[in-house]
Amino acid sequence: MNSNDPRYKLYLGVDTHLGLHVATLINELSQVVKSKSFSVDLAGYREHLAWCKSYGFLQKAGIEGTGSSGAELTKFLIRMVLMYMK
Repeated sequence: MNSNDPRYKLYLGVDTHLGLHVATLINELSQVVKSKSFSVDLAGYREHLAWCKSYGFLQKAGIEGTGSSGAELTKFLIRMVLMYMK
């Protein structure tokens, strides 16, 4: 995987619900790479992040309901990105 290859620069969209989150990855060519559902707990968030990384280099994420059902996932991803940047 080449980080400059637009096929591997990924954007994440997450549709959040109380019982599960549905994630979709698209690349810079606007192609859907993959979609998957994850549990709404720490194990699910970890699986979610590992899943994203397995397909390429995450550029940005758009998460629905950051003030409600997507709040914990948003906090988790921010923590993980900030830890990675340090």
